[in-house]
Amino acid sequence: MQPIHDAPVLSQPVGLNMSDDTVGNDRSADTLTTAIDGVVLRRYHADMVDALVAAADFEEISTYMGDGFPYPYTRDDAEAWIAVATADDPPIQYSIWVDGELAGGLGAFAGTDERTGTYEIGWWLTPARWGHGITSAAARRLVDELFEQRDVMRVWAPIMHPNAASARVAEHAGLLREGISFGAYLKRGVRYDQIHYGLTRPQWQVSR
Repeated sequence: MQPIHDAPVLSQPVGLNMSDDTVGNDRSADTLTTAIDGVVLRRYHADMVDALVAAADFEEISTYMGDGFPYPYTRDDAEAWIAVATADDPPIQYSIWVDGELAGGLGAFAGTDERTGTYEIGWWLTPARWGHGITSAAARRLVDELFEQRDVMRVWAPIMHPNAASARVAEHAGLLREGISFGAYLKRGVRYDQIHYGLTRPQWQVSR
C-alpha cells in the first residue's frame, strides 16, 4: 500500500506533556523498537533497494494491496518507493526488520484539508514471516508513535474484506471495526467490500 501524501505541519499533540527538546529527540530517531525482540522499524535508505525487492517481490503480498504496490516488484519500483518514503522528515514510512533482515514495510499517509489530523495506515510483510505477530507488533508501535509524536486526532485503516490476517493486525494494533463499504474495491477483476478500522485520540488514551 503506497499512496503518496505530504507530511503535515509538525506540532505538539493535544494532551501530551512534552518539552520541545523531548519532541525533537524522539522524532529524529531512525529506528523504533517494538514489543518483539529483534523486530524494529527503520527509516528507509537508498541502500535498501536490493533488500526491499527481495522482501516485496511476491504475488501473494500484492493480492490485497492497492494497485500502487505492484507485482512483479522491480528495482525501479523499490527505488521509486524509497524516494517517496524518504521525502518526509521525520519519517512516517518505515521498513520492518526482523533479526537484521528487511521483511516488510508500514507507514502512515496524512489527510489534508477537511481530513487534517487523520492518518491512514497500511502495512505488508514478506510471506516467510507471516503468522508470528510481527506486523501486529509493528502496527501497534506505529499507532503509538503517531499519537505520541504528532497532532493526530484519528488513525484509520481500510481492509479488503477477504484479508482476515490484515483485519487481525488492525485489531491487535488497537483499531476498532467501524463499518463496511460494500463493493468498494475492484482488484484484478474481483469486487470486494472494504472494512473500516479506526481509532481516535480519546479511544487511544483510554486503551493505554
